[in-house]
Amino acid sequence: MLNLKLPASRPVSLFFLCALLVIAALAAAMTSATAQAYANENVPAGHVAQFQKIQYWVMPMEEFWIARVSAKLDDFEALPALVEIAVPQHSAVYFFGDGITGTWFSYDVRTENGFDIYTAIITESRVALLEYTLNASPFAQTSDGPTMNLSYTPLRNVHELHLIAAFPVDSSVTDPKFEYYGVGPEGQPAFGYVIENALGGQEYSTTIPYITNVSGTATETNPLIVVGIIAVMVFFAAVVFIFFRRGSTQSDEDDE
Repeated sequence: MLNLKLPASRPVSLFFLCALLVIAALAAAMTSATAQAYANENVPAGHVAQFQKIQYWVMPMEEFWIARVSAKLDDFEALPALVEIAVPQHSAVYFFGDGITGTWFSYDVRTENGFDIYTAIITESRVALLEYTLNASPFAQTSDGPTMNLSYTPLRNVHELHLIAAFPVDSSVTDPKFEYYGVGPEGQPAFGYVIENALGGQEYSTTIPYITNVSGTATETNPLIVVGIIAVMVFFAAVVFIFFRRGSTQSDEDDE
């Protein structure tokens, strides 16, 4: 009789093979469940949410100037939503997260056409906030006075793009086309300009002139007032001098 005998290692090999098959099946099941959960939780692939409003702020923060991009989802967009915000390439971004709760996003960054594009999924509020330090101050001194220079390029079309600057304390903007937006983080008055239906990929900029020492004295705010006061004083001194001169002359005539 011919006796067939399997090698001693065969049962072990079959055991590990079965174990690998079970692990592979479990992994496939978990991957499928995870993919299904991801599909249920997030937006369809390739759909980037549209913003209703983007506010681009510049403001001083200690010895730095910072930029703050606050983007609000359009009303028809549902949560969760995939959002993208572009900033100039190599910008020193120190926060990208939920604009309401202040929590950080888990995000990705890619570079295109001179911009760093930050991508994340928002799940709780409808506002995304990105903050970074500016490489140069937006302040400029011109022959007509100080100005703030702002510019921002939205990645995609947006219904409202607000360009806003926080100005030094005790200053004001007199041009009526610039709106008052309240105060900055250190009590600075903020003024801005609205561009409606801004196009994605197009740079928008504005220059905002302002005046300082708004609550100062008349001497500080307008030297012409000082000149006027001096002129009035000289005039009255001249009148008094003439009056007394005539009085003295009349008295001398009466004595004669």
